[in-house]
Amino acid sequence: MRYFEFDIKDYFPQLSDMPGGHVKAYIPEVTQEIDINASRPSMLIFPGGAYKYTSEREAEPIALYYLSKGFNAFVLYYAVEPAKYPCSHLQAMAMVELIRRNKEQWNCNGQVCVIGFSAGGHLAMCTSNPDMELAASYSLSDVRPDAAILCYPVITSKKEHTHGDSFDALCNNEQEKLALSGENRVSKDTPPTFIWMTSEDPLVSVTNALIYAAALKEHGLKFELHVFPDGCHGLACCNKTTGIYDFFLSPYCERWMEMSAKFLERSGLK
Repeated sequence: MRYFEFDIKDYFPQLSDMPGGHVKAYIPEVTQEIDINASRPSMLIFPGGAYKYTSEREAEPIALYYLSKGFNAFVLYYAVEPAKYPCSHLQAMAMVELIRRNKEQWNCNGQVCVIGFSAGGHLAMCTSNPDMELAASYSLSDVRPDAAILCYPVITSKKEHTHGDSFDALCNNEQEKLALSGENRVSKDTPPTFIWMTSEDPLVSVTNALIYAAALKEHGLKFELHVFPDGCHGLACCNKTTGIYDFFLSPYCERWMEMSAKFLERSGLK
């Protein structure tokens, strides 16, 4: 396997003034014994952390799982507080474009799925519904992913349901909070989306997932939603890979990983 690290600014000098933007890449070797011409879909991972940090629990362990499912994997350590919008969103769009641009060098087939956790789920949602005014000379086909996986995502800025800390860390004002609320961003171009969380999540209300699923349904889009009855926030892989404490262990919720892989396969990512 090829493992390497780089900074987005190495490829996008116009983003050099932004903090964050470090990337860890995991790319299986292509061998003559298996398939010398193999190319794979790519999983672009956004760890959570309320736009204040990026959690290692939702980084490499997630990459290793999707590697086992036939994906290349890229973890983006995006800009967080004190950086504000649109820093992290520009970095996310840049990574989608970069993976596609380097598909031959990195043995990618051009298909990109984004996966995000908590606030990283919000970033994955926004990347699925990119603001093309930020995309400069790039087209929608350059920067929009082919699918999204949203894990206990922060979605809405509605005061009765929002995770205020995430929106406060990300946004400069109330107008941005409204514009970055997920239910306001869905369009006919939103890609297939897999969503999961638990109904008793004490930090991010399950209503976030329900609001986004309703918006996807309203637009006639493909999605899959799983609300598990038990479990805390931040479950990640739901097993000892990502948590030594009992409250991070949930064999019942752990099924989300296999379910998401099947959803991507049915959505044409293979």
